Amino acid sequence: VGFELGDPDLSDLLDDVARCFNGHVPPNIALVPAGSADPAAALRANMHYGMTIVEFPAELGASGAVAEAASLLEELEVPKPATGNPPPGFQELHADFRASVAADGEDVARFELGDTSGWTPIQAGLDVPRAVAPVLSEFVQGDVPEGKVAVALLRGQGGEGKTTLLRRLAWKMAEDGCRVFWREAGAGLPDRYVPAEADEARAFFICDNAEELEHLPVLLRSLARNGAGKARFILAADEHEWDRSGLDHRIRVDSVVHDERLAGIDDAEANALADALERHDRLGDGRSRADALSALSSSDGVLLSRVCEAKSGTALADRVAAGVATLSSQPDSDLLKKAYLATAYVHSFGMSLGRAHLAALLGIPTDDLDARIVAPLGQALVSSGTSALRTPHPIVARHVLQ
Repeated sequence: VGFELGDPDLSDLLDDVARCFNGHVPPNIALVPAGSADPAAALRANMHYGMTIVEFPAELGASGAVAEAASLLEELEVPKPATGNPPPGFQELHADFRASVAADGEDVARFELGDTSGWTPIQAGLDVPRAVAPVLSEFVQGDVPEGKVAVALLRGQGGEGKTTLLRRLAWKMAEDGCRVFWREAGAGLPDRYVPAEADEARAFFICDNAEELEHLPVLLRSLARNGAGKARFILAADEHEWDRSGLDHRIRVDSVVHDERLAGIDDAEANALADALERHDRLGDGRSRADALSALSSSDGVLLSRVCEAKSGTALADRVAAGVATLSSQPDSDLLKKAYLATAYVHSFGMSLGRAHLAALLGIPTDDLDARIVAPLGQALVSSGTSALRTPHPIVARHVLQ
């Protein structure tokens, strides 16, 4: 407690820990006041020591943040019945929650740029069925060998539609009467989870970015010994990050895993997506369904890039470049470009840029950030919580930096 991220003593401490563990630093978290962490120090801590930066409201104070963290850790240690509330960080997709998802034009616009953080596009039916979805659903709802836990694993490159598929699958299973818990961004897993005794009391945990779930093998081991079959998992992960995480062989000890790889779309999916773009009037001027289908059926680029070309006839990289070029004609153009590039750079590492840090980088008051930067950039930046910003998708971030 009390270290700054850039404190040399903290680096020495973590180096000592790494030596004790043969070069590996166990998972660790830094609690910092919102907007206070220097982006360079945060990146270094994340890349060198695997440190996760968690911001807390500055008014809470360090002692208050530590007290809340201690309470949360204590709560996570208490086994919870599958028929009770889900662990912290999970949203149950019950009927009231689904009914609360309202139409939001901004959510739709961000979705078309690759932002899959909201439920509105799913509620509005802007996605299309994927052939692998019923396979995953049937697997996790089927019979499970004694002493094992069912885990469906979906892997693929970023931009191939994993998150959208996962959201649609979660929504559909909830509509069908399943008890579905959706993992919110950044949430972890408890070390234990005790399912209810009733045979029908099943809980389906659906987790994106599964490479982040350090405690998953421990939880699966607990479930395999006590209540296997009552809690089921559907996971999605970037294939390269999943391989680097070392989780693959560890989760297979106590689970039966069904693997699927998402890479491109087949002819039926391409036709369904072309129909959906036409039906929802998402095709640009002069674009026909045939034009959209031709772009979607191409083997060039990930699905996100092909959808962009299907709608507008312009490649995603060219669309991003054109957006950057238009900033030159706006007031504060240099500040806008600097803000866009800085946010994209941080997001290319999978992190968001704190509003306070962005304001400090630009040399403007934080209170002026929305009016002078966020509003003029429009859909180019999206909020990540209440105190940080990012681009709609890491692929967009990489194109901004090219």
